[in-house]
Amino acid sequence: MKKVSIALFAMLFMVGFAHAQNEASVTQAGNWNEASIEQAGYDNEASIYGNQYANNNEHKQIQVGDNNTASARLFSDKMEGRQLQTGSDNYSALNQAMKYAYARTVQAGSGNFADVHQSSGKSSEVHVGQLGDENTAGIKQSGEDNLVAMIQIGDENQVGTNHHSYPGVVQSGEDNITLIGQKGDQNSATVDQSGWDNKTLIGQLGDGNSADVVQSGSDNKNIVAQLGSDNAAYVMQSGSDNMGSIVQFSSNNIATINQSGSNNNANINQSGNSIIIQ
Repeated sequence: MKKVSIALFAMLFMVGFAHAQNEASVTQAGNWNEASIEQAGYDNEASIYGNQYANNNEHKQIQVGDNNTASARLFSDKMEGRQLQTGSDNYSALNQAMKYAYARTVQAGSGNFADVHQSSGKSSEVHVGQLGDENTAGIKQSGEDNLVAMIQIGDENQVGTNHHSYPGVVQSGEDNITLIGQKGDQNSATVDQSGWDNKTLIGQLGDGNSADVVQSGSDNKNIVAQLGSDNAAYVMQSGSDNMGSIVQFSSNNIATINQSGSNNNANINQSGNSIIIQ
């Protein structure tokens, strides 16, 4: 009886161990790097890789839940990164080849996707927060002193797609800022900024809203605020010192701003349903 009990205990232990197996790996080929991985749950995967050009970097990954994946690839000096995942089936990838870069992703929920690439510059930052299920964030940034910060609260909100080749925010140049806030379900936003000192602020509260912004030049600014459902906003700016503002309340409104040149100012405010202004 004692032998049977020992055998049964051993079998149950091995089954439990196989089910709870997490994977973690750290590769460091530079100097003065710090890496930390903490995992609690089942079937999580975490990896931190730094090549011979990666020095004085600090990166931390924390996973609590099941089937989460976090990866970081570091190819430059003096960078910091944080990846926090709670829930299940979340995916976070950070690829940094920019000196003095900082990137952070926080995911709480299930099936969220975040993909961040920073390269060819220095001193830029990315902050991504996802609270809910199946939200998507893709960011590609190059240049100097650029900032991207976004938070997604709800389900199936999108900034880009869950494919590495189609990021939702693309920034190049210097001192550009993109801020995005989405609360609700199935909202989408894309931003493409190139140049200097361009700034974009997008706020979406409701369901099924979309905002698309393209800026090139310098000192251009735009604000998109949408409260309701199924609203759409489009902004295209090229030149310098242009200002665009779209505010839409209620549902099914469409607004478009197209500016080229310098020192232009356009404001669109819509409240009601099914209004189109171009």
